[in-house]
Amino acid sequence: MADGDVETVYEDGQWTNLVVGEGLSHLLFETQDKAVAEGRRLAKDAGVDHVVRAEDGTELERTSYAEEHTG
Repeated sequence: MADGDVETVYEDGQWTNLVVGEGLSHLLFETQDKAVAEGRRLAKDAGVDHVVRAEDGTELERTSYAEEHTG
């Protein structure tokens, strides 16, 4: 993953977003869906990839917003 890419991850019993190169977000979410929505927004705004991970860390989904952002 490149610096700035966003990963939605399960950490210490809650969902959050990790911005590669910056660390974990301070926003914690009770559900994966809420964390994914915020992670997607962050990735779209920055024009980077968004990766959703399962509780065990495996990659479930990857979406790139780089081309949308360059327009």
